[in-house]
Amino acid sequence: MDLIIFQTNLNLKGGAENVILRIADKYNPVLYTFNYNKEKTWARFKEHDVKIIKPYAMNKFFTVKSAYGFHNFKLKEDYDVINPHWSPSHWISQNNERVLWYCHSPHRAFYDLYSLRMKERSNLLTKAGFYSLTKIYRKLNYPIVQKIEKVICNSKNVQDRLSTYLNKPSDIIHPGVDVNDFNPGDYKNYFLIPGRITSSKRLEFALKAFFVFKKNHPDFELIIAGSALDSDRPYLCKLKKYGVAKFLLNLPEKEYQQVCRDAYAHLFTAINEDFGITPLEAMACEKPIISVNEGGPRETIIEGKTGYLVNSPEEMVAKMSLLADNFDLVEKIGKTGRKHVKENFSWSVFLEKFNNALKEVSRK
Repeated sequence: MDLIIFQTNLNLKGGAENVILRIADKYNPVLYTFNYNKEKTWARFKEHDVKIIKPYAMNKFFTVKSAYGFHNFKLKEDYDVINPHWSPSHWISQNNERVLWYCHSPHRAFYDLYSLRMKERSNLLTKAGFYSLTKIYRKLNYPIVQKIEKVICNSKNVQDRLSTYLNKPSDIIHPGVDVNDFNPGDYKNYFLIPGRITSSKRLEFALKAFFVFKKNHPDFELIIAGSALDSDRPYLCKLKKYGVAKFLLNLPEKEYQQVCRDAYAHLFTAINEDFGITPLEAMACEKPIISVNEGGPRETIIEGKTGYLVNSPEEMVAKMSLLADNFDLVEKIGKTGRKHVKENFSWSVFLEKFNNALKEVSRK
């Protein structure tokens, strides 16, 4: 299968990049992207053929520049299937056929996170610009999505979003987790928040909870292990002002996995997360996961058996306290969680289903 992958950026150690890497390891494709930072994304991408797309527009807004670039890109090399990932890489379908879009989500800033991103604009001029950009993007995006031969979503949550905003049918293939990389470790006295550090992850939710929790459990720490884009630096600085968390940024893959293994339990706070691989990693490590009761985690966490779904910082405090005071419960939930992941979220199952989808789209 001659596969070509398109991805907007390769400059983070995130869930989408992990999915792309698993596909790349299987099919050895050419990967096209606008930004590739070898030091900030997964090191194994160095083993693959990554090509940088030359910008087609000098607009300072990266979304505009990348959308325009994908829209006008015409592949010259031979291929069976094109596999775009993060929006707007799926705009490659405008001038190319046989596209299988693995939709991690429609561009959330222009859809379900529009209000949040609008509030983050500091003045009327930037708000007006964002409003206009959103209108244009939505108008152009709709017919482009309709042209795509097949769409796979990473969760029911994203499938519903795609149907609501773009009226596009899709199938679901959940990402997996490697239980050999994320295996049981120690139970050290820290709660862990892994993953990207950006405002949509709503990390202040956990910081507020931990501030209250620590008053009665002073021997516990809160660690945030993840990566942040330059555009996320103001948000990172805001989080550091809480003064309750230790930040471990851009850890090498093995060190990141070890931090996940040795945590007492994991926390997850993202706003209506698309899917959420980090809760799976927590369960694979035999750690309870306490997540907000929103989005993808509701599809993966079994309430009271592999973790907890909470609706407020106060509820998170209560569950953190419950676990801190009951180590036997921590071990029981952890073992159930690892079994749940092994049975339902393996990469082998993902790749088998993905391969079947490729066959549907590929030239006969």
